[in-house]
Amino acid sequence: MTGDAPESRSTRSGVPALEQEELRARLERLEEPLRLRTKLRDLARTDAALAQSEANRLFSAWLWRRWQPELAPFGFSPRDLRRLLVADRRELWLWVMGDRPFAQLAEGVSGRVTRRISL
Repeated sequence: MTGDAPESRSTRSGVPALEQEELRARLERLEEPLRLRTKLRDLARTDAALAQSEANRLFSAWLWRRWQPELAPFGFSPRDLRRLLVADRRELWLWVMGDRPFAQLAEGVSGRVTRRISL
């Protein structure tokens, strides 16, 4: 034991580990965007390929409106969020189609965001 308090540990980016954990917890607190999911699911009935590409664009815009105050101070941009969501496109699609709970999607995305900030 080094005697360091948890608050003094930092990630490689200099973001204190405790602050990173608090950020992740704040990011996970989202209400499910049911209207967005319904819109994307309706689009999928007529054009699944378009719905999949729109899912990333619309969901990242929705997330950015909610997370911008938390992410912008770390230099995270809307474009960074869209790129990150590409890696979660399967989970996003499964949520749109009703095969994944929103909480699982939000937890996965918030984890990716906080890991990206810590690099």
